[in-house]
Amino acid sequence: MYTFTYSDVEQQLIVQALDAIHSPYTIDFVEGYLFADVCGPEGQEPEQWLARFGFSAGQLDEQSVFAFMALHHHVSETVYSEQGYAPFTLSAFDLKKIHQWSLGFLDGVGVYADVLSNATGQAQEMLEALQVSIEQLGFFALPQSQIEQFCLAHDLEFNSFVIEQFALLQEFSREFANLIEAAAQILFDD
Repeated sequence: MYTFTYSDVEQQLIVQALDAIHSPYTIDFVEGYLFADVCGPEGQEPEQWLARFGFSAGQLDEQSVFAFMALHHHVSETVYSEQGYAPFTLSAFDLKKIHQWSLGFLDGVGVYADVLSNATGQAQEMLEALQVSIEQLGFFALPQSQIEQFCLAHDLEFNSFVIEQFALLQEFSREFANLIEAAAQILFDD
C-alpha cells in the first residue's frame, strides 16, 4: 500500500504539472477545490478532479498523480483531525493565495451545494447555515478592489477587516465538513 506524504516535493510536482499544461489554476485553487471535495457528501474520484484541473487521462506521470493524491489525503486527514482544517495561518496570510483558495472552494462546492440546498425537507436553519458558510468560505473570491470599495463605503480599515474575515474563514473551515454531513443526512434518510 502506498503511503501518501505531502511535502515540498509533492507541492513542487503539482506546481510543475499545472505549469506544464499552462493551467489557469494555482496550487491554492486546487487545495480549495479539494477541501470542498473532501467535505462533500460523495467525494469525486481522482480522475474527475484531475480532469477539472485540465488534465486528460494518462497525461500525468505516476509521480505527479501521487502528488495530487497526497495533497487530497493531506487535506482529508486535516479536515477530520482534532484541530480541524484551516487553509492558511495568519503569519502566512497572502491575499492572492487565499483568493485562489476561495475560488477553488466555490468551484468545488458547486458540485453539491445545489443538491443539498434543494433537497426536499431541508430545514430553513440548515439552508441558512449552508448559505452563510459557503459565503464566508468563498468571501476572498471577491476581487480585492470590491473588498476595498466595501471597506471605504462602510468606513472600515481594509487590513483589519480582511484579518477579521480571515479569522472567520478559519472558524468556518474547521466546521464545514460537520455541517455538510448534517445537511446530507436528508439525502440518505428514507
